[in-house]
Amino acid sequence: MFTTDSATKFFRLSTVEQSMLIRSAFRLPLIALGLRTMGFEKTRAVLARHIPPTRWPTTHNTLDPRTVAQLVAIAARHGAYRASCLEESLLLWWLLRRRGHPATLRVGVNKNDGTLHAHAWVELAGRVLNDKRGVRRRFTGFDHDLGSRRSSTP
Repeated sequence: MFTTDSATKFFRLSTVEQSMLIRSAFRLPLIALGLRTMGFEKTRAVLARHIPPTRWPTTHNTLDPRTVAQLVAIAARHGAYRASCLEESLLLWWLLRRRGHPATLRVGVNKNDGTLHAHAWVELAGRVLNDKRGVRRRFTGFDHDLGSRRSSTP
């Protein structure tokens, strides 16, 4: 799983980046467990309850949102648990929201060879953070932020 090269890259990161990477690697399986046991809406609600009304006062606020996205992606792809796009995006959405960034959780679908595919990503100020820019062309996204509370009106 970890090579000498990956260890070298890890130690080149700042201590704040190392901490974010390690925390993300531990949080991804917890989000996966929440999704499997409680479903999306309850897991999102639990995470949303831990988003303070004001910016979370930590040293992690010094990290640029793109850097946070890169670190979460590394944890999702190279950690002990290989996270799905939804698990990765839900964690990224939560981390950014905790830091006061108005991140948007997007889910889209496409049909390829008769098979329906779904994909999740995070946007900030209309820019895709954890995927390629063309994701909106490949997947038709839902109109609303899936990270926000759903409206009770039809």
